Amino acid sequence: KSTTDHIDCGYKSHVMVILREGTDDSRARPWWMQYWFYVICTIFLMSVPFRCFFFSHCTKIQWEVLKHFSHQHQTSWADDPKHGRANRTDTASKAFRKVKRETPMGNFAEATVAWDAGRQNLDVGPPVAVPVGVPSYWKNRDLEKDFDDKINLSADEREKMQQLVDVTYKDKATRDRKSDRMPTRLVVTQVVRMEDSKMWRRFEQKRAELALKGRPKLMAEMPGSGAFKTSPSDAELPSCLKELTVDLNEAYLFHGSCPGGALGIGENGFDMSRVGTNVGTMFGAGAYMAEASSKSDEYATEDPSGLFAGKFALLLCRTLLGNMFYITESNIPRIEDALATGKFQTVLGDREAAVDTYREFVVFDEAQIYPEYVIIYTRSFD
Repeated sequence: KSTTDHIDCGYKSHVMVILREGTDDSRARPWWMQYWFYVICTIFLMSVPFRCFFFSHCTKIQWEVLKHFSHQHQTSWADDPKHGRANRTDTASKAFRKVKRETPMGNFAEATVAWDAGRQNLDVGPPVAVPVGVPSYWKNRDLEKDFDDKINLSADEREKMQQLVDVTYKDKATRDRKSDRMPTRLVVTQVVRMEDSKMWRRFEQKRAELALKGRPKLMAEMPGSGAFKTSPSDAELPSCLKELTVDLNEAYLFHGSCPGGALGIGENGFDMSRVGTNVGTMFGAGAYMAEASSKSDEYATEDPSGLFAGKFALLLCRTLLGNMFYITESNIPRIEDALATGKFQTVLGDREAAVDTYREFVVFDEAQIYPEYVIIYTRSFD
């Protein structure tokens, strides 16, 4: 279509459909598709060769609408599709989320005014103040310089990490555990902290974006067993647990893997195009995180050879959960409908409340996860 044409697809005039962005005059018809050329071919009895040439240079394209914009609320739309793909978990939606988009900029003053003006219609609190810069305990301090370091924790810090693994361990197996035996303890042998300026800047930007949306419903206010199990107050735990933006539901959560895979994620971050390939997608196609080390251990595998032969790995990740959609059973249509509203950033699947096992947290945006620690461990059956 040229810039002066209108797309007549039978929808309301107040809906704008974008099929392609960044186009130019290359959309104009080439010379061999002009009407005068077809008339000349017809006069000289060349219409059949013309059509053969025409079809050989044309490709049929079936457009799939990925985005809808309207100044009216989606509940007022009379024609399908009524939902955008920004928060869905199917393959096409994940491809849509890979498209680079500009990040809207704002400030806390503007957001506060907007919240005050419409607080009756919002289910979130005012904007949240967030820290700026790297954590205080990092070796690298200057974000102006690019760095990507792996820091081995000292024996004292490793012992504190062992305590965290111990206090979050629960003697409860689910059908996700591949082995028949339930270990009695996970013995930490090495802990590596990943200090990566590029991934941290991405995480920090996402945290600032969520802060402008306002304070979400906090974990302690959600149904279920209360606060995150990775933040107990009765144990001497790593100091990193004290530097979290709890007003955004930022928490440290575990993710099970093999040592090689965990180091790869720590180096490059989570790849959302591969989520669900090794485990199920009970609560949607996202990255599955757990507050219990024993739950993430169910997904961990050992390296068959090499430096970490016979050992397993857990990632301890800073995770921005924001507004969580709470559910106790697997119901993908209901989850996708909830995410499509734009009110929720993650899903809290509370199987602990349903069958006394575990709570899992599903994240759909890799920018909300910073894989900070790689924990190498062995399983003890004593």
